[in-house]
Amino acid sequence: MSWVIILANEFGLFSERYSDMKSHRDDSGFVVERENYLVKDFKVVVYVSSEQGIDVDDNKYAIVCDAHGTLCGTDILRDARSFMRNPDRFCEDCQRINEMSKELPIEEI
Repeated sequence: MSWVIILANEFGLFSERYSDMKSHRDDSGFVVERENYLVKDFKVVVYVSSEQGIDVDDNKYAIVCDAHGTLCGTDILRDARSFMRNPDRFCEDCQRINEMSKELPIEEI
């Protein structure tokens, strides 16, 4: 288990559901998914919000952090992909994990 996951577990930063790395390709409105680099075995997924039934203030795309259930929206696919690659830009729990990892001395990594 990686040290980031250990930190996330200690600080209670996971949602109750643990991912089995299932693909979301069969989900309604699926656009693209990517492994969350901050939380191993979880993904960040982009959906067409109206097809998935997600309310993101009338934005076309919903970006979902699978680890924490956090989401955000945008009308521009390029921006959605950017959020997907950097979940700490919209998910506060991922942001805390990222900040904690920067604070650790190299010996603890």
